[in-house]
Amino acid sequence: MSKSDSELREAKVDFGSILAAARQAKNYSVDDASEHLKIPHHVIAAIESNNIEALPPVIFTQGYIRAYAKFLEIPAENVLSVYSRAMPHEAAANLRLGSALH
Repeated sequence: MSKSDSELREAKVDFGSILAAARQAKNYSVDDASEHLKIPHHVIAAIESNNIEALPPVIFTQGYIRAYAKFLEIPAENVLSVYSRAMPHEAAANLRLGSALH
């Protein structure tokens, strides 16, 4: 396995687990987060399980991750950075473009 394959696999494991661990540390359920953020339960579950295929388009997911991190009081840019490394190349390019607009 090449280094980039290993990094990609690691990134896919990390972005959701960062958010899940922060949520659990604050004793929030997925339902609590969903209700507070007005993000559908299935989207939060997909984010936390790193299920990229089940997530909405990148620009929406980026906003969800940013809002979720803010709610959990963790640095959004760190989580977004890990998320962008987990994305397929073309989608990651779109993520960087979307970030530049904010």
